[in-house]
Amino acid sequence: MRKKSAWAASAVLGALSVAYLFIACSGGDSTTARFGTPAWYWQAAQENFRTGDFAKTDEHLTQIVKSDSEWKQRAAAWQVVLLTGLVRGNADMAEVCKDGMEENKASINALRNPLRQYQRDARQYTVELLESWKPLEEAIGDGETVPLDLPFPVGSAAESPLLGAIRSGVTPDAARLAEATTDTLKRNVLLELTEYVGAGEDVPKAQGMFNTPPVQVPAVEFWNQVADSLFERSSLFGEKEINVPAIRKIMLERALDALSGALASDNEDLKKSAEEKKEEIEKELKKIKA
Repeated sequence: MRKKSAWAASAVLGALSVAYLFIACSGGDSTTARFGTPAWYWQAAQENFRTGDFAKTDEHLTQIVKSDSEWKQRAAAWQVVLLTGLVRGNADMAEVCKDGMEENKASINALRNPLRQYQRDARQYTVELLESWKPLEEAIGDGETVPLDLPFPVGSAAESPLLGAIRSGVTPDAARLAEATTDTLKRNVLLELTEYVGAGEDVPKAQGMFNTPPVQVPAVEFWNQVADSLFERSSLFGEKEINVPAIRKIMLERALDALSGALASDNEDLKKSAEEKKEEIEKELKKIKA
C-alpha cells in the first residue's frame, strides 16, 4: 500500500484553483442510458474521447469519480492519464510559442496571447489533478493492478508539421494554430497512455494491448508513471516559466508520494530508478521558496 500524503497544502490549492463549471452535454449515441446517470456519463466520456473532445471527456469522468458506481475506478485511472496528457500537451504548445517569440521578435504580439492561454490551460489541468488527488487515489484503490478501460486515443504520435513553422517565428492564422493545438493535445494524450501501459514510445504495441480492454497495469508501474509525469511537468511552474512555486512544490510532493510503491518494489531496476528520481525531486524541493 502506498504511503498517503499529508494534506496541509490543500488550502493553497483552494486559493489557486479556478472554478470548474460542469456543462451537461450529449455526444453521439448516449441514449442507451438515462441522462445524468453514471452509465450515461461513461458512454458520453467514451464518445467525446473518440472525437478528441478532451474537455468534455474530463467533465464526464469527474462526475463518475464522484459517484458510487461500477465505473468509478476505471474513470479515475482514465482521468489521471487524461489530465497528465493535457498538461503535457499545453506545456508543449507554450514552449513552441516561446521559441517562436525568441526566434522572431515580430511574432511576439501574435503569439503572446496564445502562450498565456496554453499556460492557463496547463495550470488549470494541473490544479485539477492536484485538487482531486485524494478522491482519484481512493477511487483507484490499493489493488495489485490498475485497469485502463478507454478507447485507444485518436491522433498521431508524430509532431504536427505546423509546430516547426511556429518555432521559427512564423505566425499562423487562427485556424492553423487551432489545428496545431488539437493535434498536439491528441499526440500527448496518446503518448502518455502509451507510457502508462509500459510500451514506452511504441504506439503500435500499446494499441495492440487495447484490442482486449481493460489493460491491467501493475499499480506500482502506474503510480511510477504518475510520478514521472508530475516531476517532468513541475518545471512549467518554475521561475523561468509560469513561476508559481506553491503549485510546483505540491507537484513534487505528490510525485514523491506516487513513487513510494516503486521505492519498496522487489524489482531492483524499478527500485533503483525510483531512488534516483527521489533524489532529483528532493533536490528540487530544497530550491523552492514558497
